[in-house]
Amino acid sequence: MHRSRLRAVAGHELRTQVTGAPFVVLIGVLLAATSSVNPVPMIPGADGARDGVRAVVNSPHALAASLAIGALFAYPFFAALMAGLSVTRDREQGMDELLRSTPLTNGEYVLGKCLGVMAALGAAVLLHVVFAVVLREFAPGGGAQGPFRPIAYVLAALTFVAPLVVWVAGISFAVGALSRRSMAVYAVPTLLFIVTIMVSWRWRPAGISPALDALLVVVDPTGLRWLAHRLFEVDQGVPYYNTAPIAFDLPGVMGRVVTLLVPAAAVAMVPSRLGERRLRRDVRHAHAHAHVFAPASRARVGRGTVTFRGLSDLVMTSRAPGPIRGTATILAAELREIARHPALYLFGILLAGLVAEVGRGRADPLGGAVVMSTGSVAIQVMPTVTMLLTLFLLFIVVEVLHRDQATRFESIALTMPIGTGALLAGKALAALIVTGALLAACMGSAAAVVLLQPGGRLDAWPLVIVFVGVVGPTLLLWCGFMTAVMAVARQRTTALTIGIAALLVTMVQFLAGTANWATNWPVLGALQWTDFGTFPLDGEALVLNRVLALSGAVLCLVVARRAFARTERDRRVASERRAPRRLVLSLARVVPFLALPVATGGLLAIRVHDGSQGASAFAHDAEYRRLNLSTWGGVVPPVLRHAQLQLSLDPERRQVGVEGTYHLESAADSSLDALPFTIPRAFGTVTWTVDGQPTGYTDAAGLHRVQLTRPMRRGEWRRVGFRYVATIPAGYSRNGGGAAGFVLPVSVVLSTHRGDFLPVPGFDPEIGRTEPIRSDGSDSAAVGFNRGGAFTATVTVRAPAGLTVVGTGVLASSRDESAQTVTTWRTAHPVTVLSLVAGPYHVVADSGVAVYALPSHAARAPAILATLKTARRRYSEWFTDSPWPQLRLTEVPDLIPDATAYPTTLLVTERLGFATAPGERAGMPFAVVAHEAAHQWWGHLVRAGSGAGTGLLVEGMADYATLLLHDAEFGTEGRRRYAAYLEREYLARRDARDERSVLDARDERAGDATVVQYKGAWVMWMLQQELGDDSMRAGVRRFVEAYRAGGVTASPAALVRTLRDASRDTVAFDRFAAQWFSSVVLPEYRPRDSRCAPAAGGMWQCDARLHNAGTGSAAVDVEARCEGAGRCGGVRRVTVAAGGTIAIAWTQDRRPTRLIVDPDLHVLQRNRDEATVDLP
Repeated sequence: MHRSRLRAVAGHELRTQVTGAPFVVLIGVLLAATSSVNPVPMIPGADGARDGVRAVVNSPHALAASLAIGALFAYPFFAALMAGLSVTRDREQGMDELLRSTPLTNGEYVLGKCLGVMAALGAAVLLHVVFAVVLREFAPGGGAQGPFRPIAYVLAALTFVAPLVVWVAGISFAVGALSRRSMAVYAVPTLLFIVTIMVSWRWRPAGISPALDALLVVVDPTGLRWLAHRLFEVDQGVPYYNTAPIAFDLPGVMGRVVTLLVPAAAVAMVPSRLGERRLRRDVRHAHAHAHVFAPASRARVGRGTVTFRGLSDLVMTSRAPGPIRGTATILAAELREIARHPALYLFGILLAGLVAEVGRGRADPLGGAVVMSTGSVAIQVMPTVTMLLTLFLLFIVVEVLHRDQATRFESIALTMPIGTGALLAGKALAALIVTGALLAACMGSAAAVVLLQPGGRLDAWPLVIVFVGVVGPTLLLWCGFMTAVMAVARQRTTALTIGIAALLVTMVQFLAGTANWATNWPVLGALQWTDFGTFPLDGEALVLNRVLALSGAVLCLVVARRAFARTERDRRVASERRAPRRLVLSLARVVPFLALPVATGGLLAIRVHDGSQGASAFAHDAEYRRLNLSTWGGVVPPVLRHAQLQLSLDPERRQVGVEGTYHLESAADSSLDALPFTIPRAFGTVTWTVDGQPTGYTDAAGLHRVQLTRPMRRGEWRRVGFRYVATIPAGYSRNGGGAAGFVLPVSVVLSTHRGDFLPVPGFDPEIGRTEPIRSDGSDSAAVGFNRGGAFTATVTVRAPAGLTVVGTGVLASSRDESAQTVTTWRTAHPVTVLSLVAGPYHVVADSGVAVYALPSHAARAPAILATLKTARRRYSEWFTDSPWPQLRLTEVPDLIPDATAYPTTLLVTERLGFATAPGERAGMPFAVVAHEAAHQWWGHLVRAGSGAGTGLLVEGMADYATLLLHDAEFGTEGRRRYAAYLEREYLARRDARDERSVLDARDERAGDATVVQYKGAWVMWMLQQELGDDSMRAGVRRFVEAYRAGGVTASPAALVRTLRDASRDTVAFDRFAAQWFSSVVLPEYRPRDSRCAPAAGGMWQCDARLHNAGTGSAAVDVEARCEGAGRCGGVRRVTVAAGGTIAIAWTQDRRPTRLIVDPDLHVLQRNRDEATVDLP
């Protein structure tokens, strides 16, 4: 191997690469990725300070994770373009024959090209490290910093960035050189990205084989699986991550080595295969040469076979084909060429398989079967289909437009008598038709997913709407854009680079949450399907967005037609085209096509800005807080005692007319000269009355100061009337995503719980808040409608006759008036919130319960009704009788965030309550209904006050009641299943390094809600095992009856005191409460040295040692279970102190095969899977 030739090839390739568009854009992408990627990703607890210690951005662990994530998004496609098209570029430029005439060997050529590409990518990696150093060490606002250690940057780049770059470049180089097909090169980064996102990084099901897990770590070139599921799987604490070096295990080291060896082996194969291919080509050329120059046949030609008549006698004519015929000719030729690519069919199979995998319904966390509607499946797979088809369209459009140049047919193709428009249209249509065929395959795969579900019912209309109406314009826009880019750039690598950069910008915008209806051209993450109607909430914004996409596609095609050149560019001609007059004329030809996209985009931008989630709303909230916090923040508003409301629903206009009267009582120590009311932006002009007389008001950014004729002293009452029309929601959303409340033609959901419904007495401290809640509890006063106070209400609702109205309280009357239904609802028992739901419901009712379901979901209503009836009956037995004669459950669209319980009415979304097979009772729908029904007692009948731990009395007790209902209805197995779910949720969401006790959690940290809900429910169940079922239920019932009065609020401390009074052993109770209510403990049981041996009399003697590696102690059962026979008598109850170990022994008549700690799930613990071992 000659060094000078090798150096010449490598140097030329390096110069070519560093001056090319892919390298230049890659550097910009690296800078953007380094500055935008979370500097402390994956590190547990890095989102906040723990004990005053924050995760530093320049630690070895932070750098490894951030650089690895940035490398995944930045390098693969650019490295594939630079390396994979290197040899192909020489072949297309006719360099093969020239290179063969030199002494250059295949090995020198391949190695030189590869070294040149690697040198260019190495320079990019070096710049990546430089960017990281500058941004982490010197840029302001970069986060907490530790000491500067250059070796940390170098090691992170060498162990995670460089191997990935070498893998992509090496594999792409080998694929491009051996296949000579650019589409095969594009498949390398595409498949890497899909496999990494869907398998390597995220896929790790429970019970995965350790060998398979280690294998996936070894074959993952990104290293992200090792980082996510090995290095950061166990929380070592922020101080450890800030200072300790990265500790590699064997799979991690092997993964880095394999990542380097695989591309090296692939590149090593290239020289010999190229030699074999050139030898076969030489043989073919020799045979062709011999055939061409073979002696002519000596056969005599007949005299009458040759004529020498003039051409004019043949009467030949020629005519340039018209636009349609020319387009059809180009289209047919391109389709024949594309159909020859096997990659097309492989990609179609892969795409259909991915759609089936992403769209298929999975079991819910409790094992129930999930049955998804056709629209839900379509929306679920739409992001995958959109991104993969845009990638495919990117490659196919560029290849179709580049093929003539690559095959040296360009000089002929561009001189054909076919118009430029027809030429471009034929090529673009060919790409679109092929992409449309792939889209049809996706539709078929989605339809198969729906039909293969138990009880699945196919509806073709949602598939057409989503794939044709939503995805179709996206593909048209992208095809037009890439056609224009290719027409302007006239170079494949430049066009591909611009396209990939555009996709990366779109992805970053989507991940950062900055996309809106005006910029979200692929409509990623903006749509939610509901069987109530076709995009009823954001339909208008979606139509404008799709019009913008279609008009943009037309504009791009016009630009492509104007920019496409069929002759070589001339400097003189180019300078003439840049003359101001020529530029003005060119722009004038484009302006008509620019008008519609500019008008549509501008309208969308304005409506998003002025909408309920736009910049205008945020500015309004900030102004509300700035103007009113100091004046009204400390003023106690009057308390609402009774509300008299008349509502008129106008769903077609998304409006509700409100006329009402508040009966208010002053609770302030000082007299009030005016009454403050918070008015949502959705309200129109509000008129006020006081004691029946009109009055004026002043408006301070949404806080109305209603004037009083005389001061209102403590204990005095006023009747305050109001009238207005509200549009709900107020304008467009920013980027879809549902709404808290809405008035739509297909459904109405309104409540005081989520605002935009009624005037709120007083100043709302949560509006415009940017600072976190103070941990001292000084700002934890009750907030929300009426400050959580109870009141009674009478609500009269006018609605179109096609809607069934469900309000809060008891239905007092119902009548029909001129195509309208008028219903009146009264709350005899005081409530803290009001709700109103309306829809085209099918009603199923039984004694004391009713279910309002969508007619298409009516088959699932009986199972829900049975659950609701059982929950109401058993909760009344366990806690106290319900004060409301009927409990109703209404199905609402998947447009609100979650299921919600209001007095007498439960709101359950389609996916939470109705996504099951008909007749299915168990699973998540049962748990959701049971949980929300429990809130009638825990949250509405017993109202929690403000302060620490109060969430236990709401969410914690609701989950505890749900656990009891599972035990009563499904036995021990059902209760175990739900308890395991609660334990998993608690362990997954807890903040182990900064966790508070159940009684101290204040909902000011991310982990507080987890503690009071999931751990709180577990602690109550464990306490029930301590007290006994009868004592526990007697104590809970006594507590509910003591605090069910409307004006009394409860506290978790009062609950603990009441249960202590019900305990027979107060010493044991205090010991339990000190651990589980007032401290943070979590046992972790690990059996050790377990064995079994035959004993006398045919018995078996089993021994084991049980170690508690966690904190806290509890009495726990340890069972020796026999294979095939279930339990065989080997159960021991032991108590192991934190850090302690005890010996356990069994003697039984059958040989056990497995040792299980806490088989019935009575003790909350960590790493439960490790508490079960097989007995040797």
